[in-house]
Amino acid sequence: MTDELQFMVRTGKSTDNKIVSIARSGDRVQAVETDGDWTYVKLADGKEGWMLGRFLVPDPPGKVRMITFEREHERLKQRFSSLENEAAELREENKNLKTILTEKKTNLEMMESAHKQLKEDAAEFLALKEESIRMREELEAQDLLVKEMDARLLERNIKMFALGAGVLLVGMLLGGSMRKKKKSSFY
Repeated sequence: MTDELQFMVRTGKSTDNKIVSIARSGDRVQAVETDGDWTYVKLADGKEGWMLGRFLVPDPPGKVRMITFEREHERLKQRFSSLENEAAELREENKNLKTILTEKKTNLEMMESAHKQLKEDAAEFLALKEESIRMREELEAQDLLVKEMDARLLERNIKMFALGAGVLLVGMLLGGSMRKKKKSSFY
């Protein structure tokens, strides 16, 4: 026995009227007019006629729904398989990203440590630079003091030389004048 039924489409509202076409379970028809138990319908192939309205239902019959469900089931199985593959790829990508993240965290920790050391070294460098500037300023001040002292010493040496030269000259003059006096007294 089959669940596919056939329905006679007739020229009039009676089983005595001539059959125009045969509609099968699942065929789509357009209901145009209803009169009692009979409904005037248009078939997909363009034929028109009357058929018993009790065979018309808004939902497709079980066989059509079953085919639809089977198709949907097959589509969903393929989609599920595709999603499983995609999930496997995403799991692998996630694993790779976790590895990369771990490496990045390690690199970040190393960079933070290096940055901290650099900051400490920079602080030491800045302190040394400030000390160097201070010492350079002190050295310049001392250089000026040394130049000033050298100038004073030169001036003093010149004065002492002049004084020594003056003393020598006075001594020579005195010695020369005393020698002449002595020579004159001894002769």
